[in-house]
Amino acid sequence: MSQSPPGSESITLMSETEAPSFLQPAASVAASFWRRTWVRSVLVVLFLLLTTGLLLQIAFHHRERLSAQFPDMTPLLQATCTFLGCDLLPLREIESIRIESSSFNQVLPNIYRLSLTLRNSSAFELAAPAIELSLTDGLDQVIVRRVLLADEWQNSSPAKPEVPARGEISATRLLSLELPNSPERVAGYRLLAFYP
Repeated sequence: MSQSPPGSESITLMSETEAPSFLQPAASVAASFWRRTWVRSVLVVLFLLLTTGLLLQIAFHHRERLSAQFPDMTPLLQATCTFLGCDLLPLREIESIRIESSSFNQVLPNIYRLSLTLRNSSAFELAAPAIELSLTDGLDQVIVRRVLLADEWQNSSPAKPEVPARGEISATRLLSLELPNSPERVAGYRLLAFYP
């Protein structure tokens, strides 16, 4: 049996779960505070408000998809956008738009005819994309590049034309193109559909 040297005090170790005596009243007060009915009611109301705010932000961000998937919600979304000052545009999914066929022919000097057909593989009506036309030479170098917005290349009158769900649209457009050098340099063309 070992004895402590004279004059030294014995040290008592507390278990880690025991709080020092001067902290025990504060801990019990804090625990009782969170158990009060009004505190829990305020926490529930805050949780509901924050969850509602988050859901509204998600709905605002995905408003075009919600309008396409649930057409009955469109008037509510449109009214909300009018109030908030935003726009409710047709859904855009460029990965679902494919250029099915196209042709590009010279009609007159500096006048060309562009014909194209776009196919929508989505189950929803999509916004018509813009078309980038690039004329290339024999080395596949771009000579002229021109961008046609959706309302410029379409034959229809709506300002924001749409591609029907699982459908296609066709258009033919005459273009006036000033080529920097001789038109004989034009050996091919490329089309790219994109959303600006």
